Amino acid sequence: MFFAGKIVSYGAGMRGTTTGKNPYQGTSWPQEAMVHEICHHHDFQAFYKGASKMSSEQKNSSWGALSGWKEVTNAKGQTEWQKKADAKFVSWYAETAPAEDYAESCMNYVLHPQTLKDKAPEKYAWMKKNLFNNKEFTDKIWAG
Repeated sequence: MFFAGKIVSYGAGMRGTTTGKNPYQGTSWPQEAMVHEICHHHDFQAFYKGASKMSSEQKNSSWGALSGWKEVTNAKGQTEWQKKADAKFVSWYAETAPAEDYAESCMNYVLHPQTLKDKAPEKYAWMKKNLFNNKEFTDKIWAG
């Protein structure tokens, strides 16, 4: 079976002037963005099966429990995500929502494993066990 598709990449998430390299040594913004988006695709599997949200955003998800993610309604009647005060994240963007936490952690697991281990070791362990079947990306070929 053949499936045709299109991937569109926008630079909305980038800040300031870019040289084509991101703050992580050895990888480019496009490389990280692609892996990040592929990680979202994996997270969306529950949504594809009829759930109303991505796996990471499901109530009582094991991923969400790591940071204590809860969806709450603010004073203006808008829903927003809250997290535990002591939760650990691999990046500032991961702190914005459970789906971004998942995608950023997944991307770092593949491209920057030591960064994820150092900043959020419990998320590294979760990714290793639950997503990557104990496969680790510790060699530099992935970031080349």
